Amino acid sequence: MDDLHPDEDVQLENEESLDPKDWEAMRVLGHRMIEDMMSYLESVRERPVWQPIPGSVKQNLCMALPLDPQKPEDIYEEFLDYILPHPMGNIHPRFWGWVIGTGTALGMLAELLAAGMNPNVGGADHVANYVEA
Repeated sequence: MDDLHPDEDVQLENEESLDPKDWEAMRVLGHRMIEDMMSYLESVRERPVWQPIPGSVKQNLCMALPLDPQKPEDIYEEFLDYILPHPMGNIHPRFWGWVIGTGTALGMLAELLAAGMNPNVGGADHVANYVEA
C-alpha cells in the first residue's frame, strides 16, 4: 500500500474505539445488571417507600470526577452502593405522595433496547422515525 492508502488491517488494530475491550466481560456485567434490577423491582414491596439520603452518600457524589478510566464493574458497584438504595420512591406501590406513575420491568427492558439502538429521530430514513410517528 502507498502512503495515501494505509494498510486497513493495521489501521483497524490501532483505531480508538468506544467498544468494550472485553465483550464477554461486558456481557457478563450486563446480565448481572439485568438480574439485579429484576430482583430490585421484584422485591420493591420489602423496602421502605423512601428513605433520606445519608450525608456520606451526598459527600461521595460531590467528589471530583476521576481523570483516568474506571472499570465498568467498579462503576456499577458504586451505583449499587450510592444510587440504587435511594430512589425517589415512585416505583413503590405505596408511593402516593405525587401522582407521577411508575415504570415497569418490561419498560426497563424496552429502554435497554432503545438505548442499544441509540436512534436519532431527527431525520434520515430509518425505522425509529416510523415508530415515533
